[in-house]
Amino acid sequence: MASPKNRRKGGATAPSALRVYLHETRTPLTAAALTLPLLVLYGLGSLVLPEARNGADLLTSTLSMAFATAGWVGWRPWGAFYGALLAINVGVLIVLRRRERVSWKMLPPLLVECSLYALLTGIASTWMTDQLLEFARVPASAISPWLTVLGATADPSPHVPPITGLVISAGAGLHEELVFRLGCIGLIARASLGPDWRHRAGPVVMLALVSSLVFAGVHHLAEPFSWGAMVFRTVAGLVFASLYLARGFAVAAWTHALYDVWILIVIAR
Repeated sequence: MASPKNRRKGGATAPSALRVYLHETRTPLTAAALTLPLLVLYGLGSLVLPEARNGADLLTSTLSMAFATAGWVGWRPWGAFYGALLAINVGVLIVLRRRERVSWKMLPPLLVECSLYALLTGIASTWMTDQLLEFARVPASAISPWLTVLGATADPSPHVPPITGLVISAGAGLHEELVFRLGCIGLIARASLGPDWRHRAGPVVMLALVSSLVFAGVHHLAEPFSWGAMVFRTVAGLVFASLYLARGFAVAAWTHALYDVWILIVIAR
């Protein structure tokens, strides 16, 4: 029998802490709040460490080209952009706070959950890539040599300092999930399928596949093409898409960022 502390009015049992956590981390307000550290870290880090703006993610590379075309140099255009982005994020929090409740206590368990997903992402994506390449009988010479047991870095170039890798990881996790998962899946699905888009499995799966292919393909705008890297990133994109659909944007963004931390800082040392 449930104790009085575990009962609501009318005799209903209060939801467990796990159920509350799983629900709240999917809400728009909590997602905006929990990804705010990634935005602040990359925004400030890109001002202090210009080398962290490596163009590895689509948003950063697009901004770099736009600023260069306009003749804007130095830290001011980046400061203005991320200052505006931060203001928008805070504004969203203020507006949504009227309807929802956000708790920063969700961040520690979220980081633990996403750390586990980050490790599993590399293992599962590498295994699936090996199976697909073997099935397609892709010759070993076509497979990138830096595809390792725990995955591949976004850039097989010389090692970066840990703080730079941390900033790059925050930007890649936030920007790429914002563009390819929230934008290319969530927003497009809602606009084309309506509010109940999550119940339309077929079109949503197709969006996840297409967005993952595009996600993998844009990386080769800045690096030589290899089947190993292309297949691996497509599979990893599907993993991130699955996390976005099942657990929400905050989990997908932090998993992506922590995976890059694992590759750029831990594995690379």
